[in-house]
Amino acid sequence: MLVPHGAYCDSGPLYAQAYYWINSFVFDTALIIGTNHCGMGSSDVSFSPDNWQTPLGVMDIDVDLFNTLISVLGIQTIDREAHRTEHSIENQLPFLKHLRPTAKFVALSFSRLNDLNKGYQVCEQIKKAINLYRQQTGIDDNCEDDNQIL
Repeated sequence: MLVPHGAYCDSGPLYAQAYYWINSFVFDTALIIGTNHCGMGSSDVSFSPDNWQTPLGVMDIDVDLFNTLISVLGIQTIDREAHRTEHSIENQLPFLKHLRPTAKFVALSFSRLNDLNKGYQVCEQIKKAINLYRQQTGIDDNCEDDNQIL
């Protein structure tokens, strides 16, 4: 699912429609990928290892998915500073928390990733990590094909 990262007054109705649609899928964990358009932090690709506070309560990270992504992408991708002032992921969480109160997530932020080949390589690594996570956790893949990742 792709949604904008604008303010609720601009993008709120679109968030609501998108999350209404995604609620028809079976999932307990979401990988939320956002942009780091503030440029904070030192990494092109960064993860936050922390649970996030929302107006509806705390959203816990999926530690297993987080660790799998870190092992595939590398430890240098942990960067709290990249997430400190960014709202592209933060805006998604209340909708996810409302629809799936017990769902977990992992926050991934892209910044300064201007090289298309590098971006493709990172996406391939993410796909590899998700497939490894599915194998490790025994998640039954409900996707129609291997390229669809929910």
